[in-house]
Amino acid sequence: MNLEKFTEKLKEVYSTELQSIVLFGSAAAGDFQKGISDYNVMVVLQDITPDHLTTGSKLIRRWMRQGNSAPLLIDRAHLESSKDVFPIEFSDMKEVHKILFGDNPLENLEIDREHLRLQCEGEMKQKILTLRERYVELYPCKRKVRKLILRSSSSFFAIFRGYLRLVNEEVPAKKQEVLTQLNRRTEFDTGIFDRILEARTRHRKIARNEVLPLFERYLTTLEKMASLLDAL
Repeated sequence: MNLEKFTEKLKEVYSTELQSIVLFGSAAAGDFQKGISDYNVMVVLQDITPDHLTTGSKLIRRWMRQGNSAPLLIDRAHLESSKDVFPIEFSDMKEVHKILFGDNPLENLEIDREHLRLQCEGEMKQKILTLRERYVELYPCKRKVRKLILRSSSSFFAIFRGYLRLVNEEVPAKKQEVLTQLNRRTEFDTGIFDRILEARTRHRKIARNEVLPLFERYLTTLEKMASLLDAL
């Protein structure tokens, strides 16, 4: 089931309750990598009840079995009341998205700068703590540490984009362009993420003897970004 078919099925399942279907994330940004990326979809309904969840469950399970994330099921009231809790996510959605059906629920959504700063700093520090814990758990298995680096790295790009917004820089949609912009703005070591992106796109695998030095540089670089966010 491709994205177009999924969209049509959602329209059938939810009928008049459906207000909007929005594509966001890497596919909307033109940064989609087959076999690595998935489709991120927000489904806006008039209301969200247990019946609505039940109605769409069969279709959504089928979609997820293909390796896609569960769609974000939300109503307008929840969207508006959650912007102070998820300013990173909604900032990204607002800036890069495609409307697959209905009107644009993000058009008039305003994000508070201080909410964005707090979430960026909080998530960066929490992710660093988690990385340290996972490394201790996985060491000395280099294969597992390599997997930790690759799987965790993608989530930091949302924070990088948040930082660029906070310092009033243009925010590119594609990951490589985000790194270029960060490099221009800060002394942040973007080279480590260039290397990780190479490995994620399977252009150059991380060798066994490279894994542990790479993790050390990775963690040190993220700690630097945490300091930059703290200084704001």
